[in-house]
Amino acid sequence: MNDMSQIKSIPLVKGMNRPFLDDVATFSVDSVPGEYDRSGPRRFVTVSANINKCDLGRATDAVQKSLLKSVNFQRLQMQIKGMSSLLLETFSSLQTGLLTALIVILLLLAANYQSFKLSLIVLSTRLLFLLGALLFLLATGSTLNLQSYMG
Repeated sequence: MNDMSQIKSIPLVKGMNRPFLDDVATFSVDSVPGEYDRSGPRRFVTVSANINKCDLGRATDAVQKSLLKSVNFQRLQMQIKGMSSLLLETFSSLQTGLLTALIVILLLLAANYQSFKLSLIVLSTRLLFLLGALLFLLATGSTLNLQSYMG
């Protein structure tokens, strides 16, 4: 079938010209997802994207913004899967680990110097090194990726 008129002219009784499908049905053009998948009782639609000359974090943000603009989420849930969810989980774990390491270092310095004030001063100089590294990444156009975060 190439157009709507061919669908409307399908005979309902084999070998007879009347009635046509158009005589008993109403036709309208609509758009729906091409495929629904199921996970248990829930239906889901997979939206995938290819990235070019863009890091995964920016691409994930762009996909989330695009989905929020284009889809009505009254009864729908949106979940990011694949490498994006792994990236978000990794950065979340790294931030928790960095905060824990800073607290442990602060406590060790306080125990060593027997002064929280002196340990905060020493730790604040290390934070200036961190700020300098972030400024250097910004100046060179690099991103805050896993390798630079670990460094």
